[in-house]
Amino acid sequence: VAFDVVVYKPWLTVIAGARTMSEESKGEQKEDAVRLMDDVQTLVDHLASMQFSDGTLGAEEMDQPPPGMAPSRYMKALVFLHHYRSGKAFATVDNILRSEWVTVVESDFSSMFRSADDINNVETEIVKAVYRCTREAAHDETNVVSNSTKPMLAGGAEPAKLVRKQFDLVAEGAHLCPRTGPDCKTDTWIYVAAAVLGLPTDDHGVLLKALRGSLSGPRAHETAGDRDDEEPGTDDTRIENKRAPPTMPSTGLNRSPFNLLYMMEQKYIFDMQSCVLALPVMSAAQAKTWKGTSYSVIVLCDDQKNKPGTAEVVAQSLRLTESVVSVASEDDMTSALDLLCSVLRFSAFCLDSMPSPRAPNGKKLWARYQTQLDNLRSYATNREGDTRAKSVLVPRLDLTGLGMRSIVKLDLQQENQGVAKVVFPDPMLLAFKSSTNWTRKFGFQLIAEAEAELDDTFSPFDPRIEKRIDVHSIDDLSSLGSRSGR
Repeated sequence: VAFDVVVYKPWLTVIAGARTMSEESKGEQKEDAVRLMDDVQTLVDHLASMQFSDGTLGAEEMDQPPPGMAPSRYMKALVFLHHYRSGKAFATVDNILRSEWVTVVESDFSSMFRSADDINNVETEIVKAVYRCTREAAHDETNVVSNSTKPMLAGGAEPAKLVRKQFDLVAEGAHLCPRTGPDCKTDTWIYVAAAVLGLPTDDHGVLLKALRGSLSGPRAHETAGDRDDEEPGTDDTRIENKRAPPTMPSTGLNRSPFNLLYMMEQKYIFDMQSCVLALPVMSAAQAKTWKGTSYSVIVLCDDQKNKPGTAEVVAQSLRLTESVVSVASEDDMTSALDLLCSVLRFSAFCLDSMPSPRAPNGKKLWARYQTQLDNLRSYATNREGDTRAKSVLVPRLDLTGLGMRSIVKLDLQQENQGVAKVVFPDPMLLAFKSSTNWTRKFGFQLIAEAEAELDDTFSPFDPRIEKRIDVHSIDDLSSLGSRSGR
């Protein structure tokens, strides 16, 4: 039996969060918590002193408690270390989030737009340059929409990693806003682009250039067309014909380095299975005034939908169990949910009140999402009698189910130490991406995801969705429990 002692050390950071919480409790519960923390510290120090040169321990060393520690206390401390390694120490979506309906109003839309001052006050030069160049090129009527899927060359800048640098070789880049393609998923983000870049919403051609990038030059109109209702082509076709000019430098949100976040197995657990919420620890107001600098991210894992993997398995896949994590406070979680709920209300307003994308495939997606949202609203209305028109399902915080788990918070600056030119994801883009994982849990979407879900046929009438709704204790749908057999 061998294991890496070093990976357990971050557990002390998690346990330290219990010290703060235990100070509010009294009597024996507080004494037990303090003793457990002391035992964990003693155990980790003891194991570290006995490890082999390669950082492992043998079975005999594992069976030896620290001098003076009773076997029962030793086993309890060891169990808690195991909980960290297995992911059982970490709060999941179902542990702390419940659901509620909120009415959507026009201010939910208008309040999310960045101002010109917000853009000008960005401190990171790469981010500021992309904002500026993308805005200027999008407004230039002589430019047309790019179809490029290639990532932007940003002077050697590297997108941030969610986990520590030792996993660079296997971590995958997760697109937040989808890449350009004939499915027109990107087009469902046109109003997100307007909010992120502080653009007017009346010209879809401008918004598409802001999303995908701009083409300029004498052959641009020949190769890409100048209509905003065309389906995107592919780079391969344009390269083969050798007619297309390159996309203008530093243009296109979905090509930018701050539209990426590297993480382990992102294609399956962040996109196809949509069982990870990565939430910037900032309010909506703070996200709007983001200066391009680092921030912390709360990570909540969920059970995999079409595989037997639990939230704990997802945490292991992300390598949270091998990262230096800290404990998010209730205030941290409140700020993160303010941003998440804000983007959900924003997107719902867009589906209800804003024109759809003009390309045929974009229109189809828009209509599909409208139908999904309307179906869920009708379902809730029929069950409870109160109309849910112009409403959307958002998360609310409930820490009563937290138990001995802790809410994981990762410092992106710390996780990317040693990277000379790291670019952190735009927190608004990251929040919008995580919003798709929240809504897909309940069988609907407001904007497109980067990768199709393995089973993309859910609806609120599906028993699996009904069970999720019941688990989340939606007050307005509380009677669903009897129907689902719970």
